[in-house]
Amino acid sequence: MSLNSLIECGRLNRGEAVSITTWSSAVAAALFFVFASVVPAPVQAGQIHDAAKAGDAEQVKRLIEAGTDVNEKNAAFSTALHLAADAGHLEVVQVLVAKGADIDAKDLTDVTPLQFAVLGQHESILEFLIAKGADVNLMEKKGITVLDDATRKG
Repeated sequence: MSLNSLIECGRLNRGEAVSITTWSSAVAAALFFVFASVVPAPVQAGQIHDAAKAGDAEQVKRLIEAGTDVNEKNAAFSTALHLAADAGHLEVVQVLVAKGADIDAKDLTDVTPLQFAVLGQHESILEFLIAKGADVNLMEKKGITVLDDATRKG
């Protein structure tokens, strides 16, 4: 806050006449200081995706505890659960599901984490997601279901 803004805030408190521009600048400056000291810095977008893809379950937990949305989507509309399932990181998948990840989230092409697990042939993740209620009948944009993918993969 500048010295002039502090002076203007003082004028406002004493009821002296000030212009609308001065008043709005003073209020904006005061609000900035109030919220800057109370609101934590946002977690950088994408960190949860990076941690999930790398298989870092502890970092995923820390990020969620720090306020990262467990269902945050990247540019391809993939969630951290998509990336963990695709990479075969069961522990990360378990953490994300326990923290409320949308088990049937769809990416840009309507592919679900379960489909990534099938395509990557990650049987333990496939079994876990199905046990947690993942829908095996959801279709991606080409009309392919998880069962179709499983049949093709063998």
